Amino acid sequence: MLSKRMALKSKLSDPRTWKHNVEIASVLLLSFATILTAWSAYQATRWSGVQSRAYKDVSIHRIDSGREFTRAAQQYSLDGILFAQFIEAYASDDQERVAFYRERVMRETFVPMLDAWIATDPLNNDDAPRSPLYNEEYRQQLLAQSIALEELAEARYVDASEALENVDSYVLTTVAFAVVFFFAGTSPKFESTPLQRILLSMASLVLVTSLIYIIQLPVH
Repeated sequence: MLSKRMALKSKLSDPRTWKHNVEIASVLLLSFATILTAWSAYQATRWSGVQSRAYKDVSIHRIDSGREFTRAAQQYSLDGILFAQFIEAYASDDQERVAFYRERVMRETFVPMLDAWIATDPLNNDDAPRSPLYNEEYRQQLLAQSIALEELAEARYVDASEALENVDSYVLTTVAFAVVFFFAGTSPKFESTPLQRILLSMASLVLVTSLIYIIQLPVH
């Protein structure tokens, strides 16, 4: 039994055996690093595509939001002009013109705001609102589509930012695996056993640490 242990110890201490083991360890580390580098590059590319599509959506939604805001501003101006004409008829008690503006000219969505304003008896009530154009519900109604599109743009911007973070994270892992390539690839080239151990240990540490990190990253 003792002789077998001594033979095994002698075999392990043989420089040729140690060199062979270093080469095997180096090949294993390089193989794992190659596979993980390919995976990281693939995921970085995928998340880069997500980022590009998200930024494109942000631009589209913001352009549409601006267009809707312009349309709302035009409607507000038109409502203001028509209301100024309506108020002349209303103040002079010209019921025919009042009915004409209310039923035939003004936008259907503005009429309820106008009726609510008339219900406050603005000609006799000093506390009545100065104009239905100041109604917050009316303004929100005009801007609803623009606001909704802007919210979509903000949401997609968040998606793009998260995708960019994922791209950076996966790129970082490829850099870490490049370090593994360096340490594991150069270790067999040195004759010093302690130096070989240090290089292989560092390569193993970086590989394991990077693997733990990459497992926690989202996958697309």
